[in-house]
Amino acid sequence: MKTVCMHLRIFLCLLSALVLLGILTVTPCPRGQKFSLLGRAYAVDTARAGELIDGLRGLLCRCCKKG
Repeated sequence: MKTVCMHLRIFLCLLSALVLLGILTVTPCPRGQKFSLLGRAYAVDTARAGELIDGLRGLLCRCCKKG
């Protein structure tokens, strides 16, 4: 049971981080709609994910050049 709770906590933390970063968008939806969970629809914003990856790549390149 402890293992299940730990995995659930990790899943919820990752889900929260994705929502805060704007990669995962959450919108209200009617019950029974495809990909709905607890009355919410979840969608991945690939453009936002690309922006974050490009920013991280640029930051790493700048850090490597200074070192």
